[in-house]
Amino acid sequence: MQQLGGALRHIHSLGVAHRDVKPENILFMDSSYAQIKLADFGFASQCGTKKLKDVCGTPLYMAPELFRGVAYRGPPVDCWACGCVFYELWQRRQCFEQARDMGQLQLLVAKAKLSEPISKRVPVAVRHAIMGLLEPESAKRWTAQEVLTKVWPDFETLETTGEHCADPQPPLSVACGANQALGGGVHSIQPAQPGSDDLPTDITCSALANT
Repeated sequence: MQQLGGALRHIHSLGVAHRDVKPENILFMDSSYAQIKLADFGFASQCGTKKLKDVCGTPLYMAPELFRGVAYRGPPVDCWACGCVFYELWQRRQCFEQARDMGQLQLLVAKAKLSEPISKRVPVAVRHAIMGLLEPESAKRWTAQEVLTKVWPDFETLETTGEHCADPQPPLSVACGANQALGGGVHSIQPAQPGSDDLPTDITCSALANT
């Protein structure tokens, strides 16, 4: 969690929005599963503070503003997707897996109606982070910096010394059924299976217009 938050904070500080944050694009560096890298910048935009208009990403991780077809800021879109990943990590299911088609998905996302309430076994700070990231109003949504400093209050102090804060531990040692490494290499986190095969895995502005 901390590493993903740190990766997003870094690219956002450079004026870059990833726009396709999802488990498949979070790679373990080796079989120790100790380090991750954020991958696949195919939809990324060096947008700075300007708003974007093109719609892209993976539907189950797309923020409400992307479905509305309005101009949007890039970093909050990444933060919504980060919230989806955190939810999946702890709940072992996708946020909106009950959606059977794009129309239903749009309604669920607009209200942040999760597939199930966040379990009380999830630490309070993590629950707050997930709900802060899954805030339908982008202006009120938590930033990557807020996640780092609110979940790990000592983050900024430890960062100056090169130390790392310990992540709260999810119920699985490797979340979301991560690939088991055979002889090292880079492996992606495998997402929980969505509730419907009718949802596209990736989407562009032209695809959304035709749904």
